[in-house]
Amino acid sequence: MNRWPQLTLTDRVFLLATVLSGQAVLPRAHNTDIYLTALGGLLTIVYMIGLVFRPRRQWARMGLDSVAVLVLYALGITGLALIAS
Repeated sequence: MNRWPQLTLTDRVFLLATVLSGQAVLPRAHNTDIYLTALGGLLTIVYMIGLVFRPRRQWARMGLDSVAVLVLYALGITGLALIAS
C-alpha cells in the first residue's frame, strides 16, 4: 500500500520548475501553493511517524496515524478555503 500523500508531488514540481527555469520559483508562488506544500509535508511526517511506531490500536479499522491524517487533511482543506478567498 502506498502511504505517501500525493501532495508531496508539489515539492518535486517546485524543484523541477526551478531547475528548468534557472531562477527561483518559490518567491513567485501563491499563498495556496506554499500552504499545500506545507500540508503535504505535515501529512508525510505523520505517516512517517506511524511507520516508525506502528500503533496497534485502531479506530474504524484505521491506525492512529491514519485518523490523525484524516483530521489534519480536513482542517487543512478548511484552511485552504479560508486563505484562498
